[in-house]
Amino acid sequence: MTVDVEVVGFGFRESSSSKIFEVVYPYTQELVAQVKEANIEYVEHAVTAAKVAFPPGEIWLILESNNELVKLETLSAGRPISQFFDASFAAKFFGYTAGGGWTAAT
Repeated sequence: MTVDVEVVGFGFRESSSSKIFEVVYPYTQELVAQVKEANIEYVEHAVTAAKVAFPPGEIWLILESNNELVKLETLSAGRPISQFFDASFAAKFFGYTAGGGWTAAT
């Protein structure tokens, strides 16, 4: 699978990047996908879209999507599902940092 588009906000647009990286399933070395790397233009656009799409306090969306996120990470990282706690940790981490509990100066 080759991913030639960027997902921004609630839509797709053709990728503005020319760099590609491969997502490989570590257990079998099978190529899962080829994805265009994000460049600074994409990141800035994505951050702006995220601020509009997800008002403060919607960290619960990570927890709500936990099963799907775990399956996707299992494919890309090659770890057993039983070893994943990343999504719930990420939600708590984002909640903590967004709440001002941790700053760059800390």
